[in-house]
Amino acid sequence: MADTTQWRPAAGQIALIEPVDASPGRDCLTGVVVPGERILIDLGASPRPDSDAAEVVASFFAPDALYRLFAKAHQEADGLVSLDVSALERVQRRANPRVNVVLPIRLGVGDQEEASVLTGETVDLSTGGCRVMTDRPWPTEADPVVTIDLPDGEAVRTQARVVTVDLNGDGWEYRLAFPGIAEPDAERLSRLVALEG
Repeated sequence: MADTTQWRPAAGQIALIEPVDASPGRDCLTGVVVPGERILIDLGASPRPDSDAAEVVASFFAPDALYRLFAKAHQEADGLVSLDVSALERVQRRANPRVNVVLPIRLGVGDQEEASVLTGETVDLSTGGCRVMTDRPWPTEADPVVTIDLPDGEAVRTQARVVTVDLNGDGWEYRLAFPGIAEPDAERLSRLVALEG
């Protein structure tokens, strides 16, 4: 479970609310997130929870993942439900298979190899992106060009986009996406993923 302070649903986002101890045949609830400091859901015409303080799992789809909030739903006036969140689960939405593999990686700017400014290792890898550990932060706002040294001695070089960054005890962890990877490089990564998987 992730830290509940790391993500909050945005106003206007659709919520699917599943009561944990629902009566047999009871439907899930749907609603829209209302702006404010607390997490409030307007249930609209959706049914109401069975009790004033029901244990629920509220699911929110975001571009990067499915977020599931484990919470107590408190009925408020006018069809509003407030969520008192106890835990958060982030379910990655992946378009490409990913394998855990440690490979040397260089992050740089521009087209020149000598423009590398940071080195690290991959944590996992797919044709669509990777996670990378570095001992220093990426020093610029610009997205990096990455060079990954493959086990066969070849290298994949592509423009990356920083999706997330986390600081942990081992250094900085970056999730990178490869939005415009060239077909030959995607093929090399695909073969590696198949081999390692």
